[in-house]
Amino acid sequence: MHKFFYYFYLVSLLLLFYLIGFFTFKYEFFPKSWLDGSINLFLKDSGESNRKAILSFFKKFSENKNSEEFQFTINRNIFKNEKIDYEGFLLISLSLDQFNNDNIGLYKNNREKVFSWSFDKTIKPKIALHLDQNGNILVYNDTHVSLISNKSNEIWRSKKVIHHWGTVFEGKLFIPGRKYLNYPEDLDEKSKKLNIGKCKVKNALADTILQMNMKNGTVEREIDLLPIISSHSELGKKLGYSKKIFSKLKTDRGDGFFESKFLGPSYCDDLTHLNDIKILKKDDLKYFKNSKEGDFLLSLHAIDSIVLVDHESLEVKWHLRKNFKRQHSPNITNDGNLIIFDNKGGDKKYGKSRIVKFDLKNNKFHSFFDGNDSFFFESLIRGRIQLVNNDIYVTSSQQGEVFKLNCDSEFLKECSASLLFSSFDGDKPNSIFVGDFYSTNYFTEEFLTKIGGK
Repeated sequence: MHKFFYYFYLVSLLLLFYLIGFFTFKYEFFPKSWLDGSINLFLKDSGESNRKAILSFFKKFSENKNSEEFQFTINRNIFKNEKIDYEGFLLISLSLDQFNNDNIGLYKNNREKVFSWSFDKTIKPKIALHLDQNGNILVYNDTHVSLISNKSNEIWRSKKVIHHWGTVFEGKLFIPGRKYLNYPEDLDEKSKKLNIGKCKVKNALADTILQMNMKNGTVEREIDLLPIISSHSELGKKLGYSKKIFSKLKTDRGDGFFESKFLGPSYCDDLTHLNDIKILKKDDLKYFKNSKEGDFLLSLHAIDSIVLVDHESLEVKWHLRKNFKRQHSPNITNDGNLIIFDNKGGDKKYGKSRIVKFDLKNNKFHSFFDGNDSFFFESLIRGRIQLVNNDIYVTSSQQGEVFKLNCDSEFLKECSASLLFSSFDGDKPNSIFVGDFYSTNYFTEEFLTKIGGK
């Protein structure tokens, strides 16, 4: 009789765990991408022998040995054993959590680093964002942003929390900033009347549009983003929408950081997740009604939206929300198309990511580039697009790869991808935060001499 109850409880327990896992994934009680990313980070830090042993063990239980659980480790694009020279130079910034002098460098081909900076007497950066004509590099970490000279001296340092990507425009840096607020008490009055007024969370991430002077690092303007989005009749309703059951997950360590205790951030913790700021230029104005030079084109990850905000009135003038999910890096082409890194909208067979082209003149989606039989494409987080003379360069961050789309047609589906840089070390992925090209004539002769470009 005791044996019966023993096996009854054992089977019941196994069934309970199965049901919890099934419904968690089915109804997205917490982000699957967070789980995927956490597993991959764990595997990356486990060491090569341990990683292989873990994967080998779990593959025994998989019906498909190349199934979704193992794609991040197995499915990558293999470099041909050849050197690829660049027309200019490639700035690489690996997105590793721990500071390492080797994380940031300038390359003239996929094998040869021609210049690096020493950060022994500066802040210890996690990310490099931008190079100026003199080879001075803009970097940041969890607490500071700084401009470092090509001689590795600190030109200026500003104690400010920034994140993701932004734009340097007319001597100003426009970049997502961050505050830590308690909800609902710190919500603006408009937000309190929406569903997010029910949020009860400490130290939530609150995005700002930050304007900094590139000459001295001073903050010239900081705009709270949430009140802008809350005031919009459609976008305000999308804030905080989630099927997840957890929300109070943040803890304040007292040093300006935040961390998740268990399952990662809920949407109350991160209502907008601004991940890029582009500035409208004179040539872009004809594609947006009533737009002005200097307006902000924003990518809001949490509500799957691209939003245009008037830089003076702070009103939403235009927005786009369809046919992409958890997007990054919107870019406007010279012929009036919006190119978007769509992290989770692609064909799962060839990777979940894709590149989307939206026709701004005719207000419709034009075409898409997905992975295919010969090219796997997936970065569930991050991802960056750079336009150079209307050519499309892509940083697939989690894959640790930079590639170019070769297009003989205006339809992205007909483009092919050529791999230009890979940060893989054996089977170990090194995620890339920035992989940006700079033309030779962008730099001064003095810096070109320094890096052997003259």
